[in-house]
Amino acid sequence: MYKVALLVIITLLFAGCGSDDSSRSTTTTTASSNTALQMQIVSIGEEEVVLNWDYVKEATHYQLYWSDSKDKSYYESVYVEGITYTHQVDSDKIYNYYVIAMNEDEEISLPSEVLAVKVVGRQLNQPSDTI
Repeated sequence: MYKVALLVIITLLFAGCGSDDSSRSTTTTTASSNTALQMQIVSIGEEEVVLNWDYVKEATHYQLYWSDSKDKSYYESVYVEGITYTHQVDSDKIYNYYVIAMNEDEEISLPSEVLAVKVVGRQLNQPSDTI
């Protein structure tokens, strides 16, 4: 048993030795052309969905698009200066979201994947998949 514990400790020590910090993932992203942002749901409440996405150093703002249209052919958009947005929602609808980093009027990232959130009555459900 002591040999196994010692082996685990040694493995953990060597796993950290000589590693390059640049290979570790961080919570911030610098967008370059052809880079898509990652977006996630931070929290859900009775009447709101809070979304968060990658920070992009060169971005002056972000354009968040959302739709509750069943055919997804029409999206509304909102100008967001930070990386978090709280959206007021209605029940019994499915909302689709995606975000693009902007520098003035120029898109500097590819759109994030579309997140779908289904609102059922007063209970909001986490998305079951990415569309």
